[in-house]
Amino acid sequence: HRNQVKDFFASLRGSGSSTKLV
Repeated sequence: HRNQVKDFFASLRGSGSSTKLV
């Protein structure tokens, strides 16, 4: 399975969110 966590964060950054969790 693909890394859903990484894909999740990638989606957030792609959304332009100002959440710097990683």
